[in-house]
Amino acid sequence: SMRADLARPPPLAPLRVHKRMDTRILVVSLVPGFDDTALEWIGTSEGLRALVIKMYGVGSAPTRRQGLIRCLSLCNQNGILVVAVTQCHKGEVHLTKYAVGA
Repeated sequence: SMRADLARPPPLAPLRVHKRMDTRILVVSLVPGFDDTALEWIGTSEGLRALVIKMYGVGSAPTRRQGLIRCLSLCNQNGILVVAVTQCHKGEVHLTKYAVGA
């Protein structure tokens, strides 16, 4: 038998394929002990339009990692959109739920 809670509702409109999407996007998954220097060049990357950061759990990240802070600051200065997402398969992002150190 099929679980109704897992079934997707039927589409409201026909499938529309977007062929002219901007591909200047970088997706980074944070892991414990990540190298700050690996992030620092992102904020100054030529042509980068958006950065998607896969945060820990519900969206926490180490707030004392200077490389991460510099990366976010440089992205902001250079007009790079930053999006925080969770690595969890269920749930949502709560950036202030947990305090994460270094």
